[in-house]
Amino acid sequence: MADSTQVLSAEESMENDELAYWKRVFEKRQASGDPYIEHLLSPTSTLAEPVRSVFLSSHAGDESARVLDVGCGPLSVLGKKCGDVSLNIVGVDPLADAYRDLMREYGVEPPHRAIKGMAEDLNRLFAADSFHFVHSRNALDHCADAPLSIQNMLRVAKPGAKVFINVCQNEAENAAYSGFHRWNFDTQGEHVVVWNPGRIVFLDDIIGNLPYSFTIRDLPNSHRKYPREIEIVIHNVDFTGVKWVRASDSVEAAFSRKHGWAILRATGPIETGFSFFVHGLKAGRVALTKAFRWYDSRSQRSVRLDDAELDQLRIGQYYATEDAAHRFVNIWAGEVLSSD
Repeated sequence: MADSTQVLSAEESMENDELAYWKRVFEKRQASGDPYIEHLLSPTSTLAEPVRSVFLSSHAGDESARVLDVGCGPLSVLGKKCGDVSLNIVGVDPLADAYRDLMREYGVEPPHRAIKGMAEDLNRLFAADSFHFVHSRNALDHCADAPLSIQNMLRVAKPGAKVFINVCQNEAENAAYSGFHRWNFDTQGEHVVVWNPGRIVFLDDIIGNLPYSFTIRDLPNSHRKYPREIEIVIHNVDFTGVKWVRASDSVEAAFSRKHGWAILRATGPIETGFSFFVHGLKAGRVALTKAFRWYDSRSQRSVRLDDAELDQLRIGQYYATEDAAHRFVNIWAGEVLSSD
């Protein structure tokens, strides 16, 4: 029988694989150079799309920004500049100390600070409201508790900041739950679902119904069972001072042009058999239409406004007739004026 002290756990094996991979990368750089690694090391590398647009939408005009990169690896994939804005990047990774030793061995000087830590411990590592932007790429599927990790990312983000998460669709399923892979991210209609065989939860419930949007992209030349990636942007919106308006006996709403979101909140029983609509009005005309279902488990619903110049919203419920005319009939409708 093999000595138990020599039997590596799946996590230890994965850690060794990670370090072996980066050792090969740094050996290649030492022998023949590596343009991508040089880009990551450059203090003047620029923030690339789509992260650039998301960052600028909440941080335009400031000269510097404190940015947290969760699961950063040895070198953050984020650029160090965004226009005139300099990024003060703080990375967090469970293998940060091992990566630091490896980079020292190969004479690699990272242009950002990295701290050893788990995403589940961010609230202990940093004070609340510490960062202008929080980022994670291809890392949250490794967490022991992905929902808690997301909540902690929001805790350390400043009010108004955005949290940008990039994950591969159902990555733990793709990897058969090997190594670090523990959690899956997928979409269900207009919602993101975070799950594994022991638990399934809507992102809406993890983040307290803060508004978020997501984009699904095909991974090039992928032979995975789930060949897509999901980019999620959570808006840490502070609706303090925004007026809540009663739209019906059971729904009140807040509408903010500044943040580009409307929030609908249930104040009583809602007839979920009918669909909801949100009309954005500009100069008295409908310039935006959103339609969706309301689920019993939801006390609040966020709606992204694609046009920041809307004057007001009209919110209501409707049903479609099944006759030949196929008409849409409003059950009720109420208008919500913008307060900013």
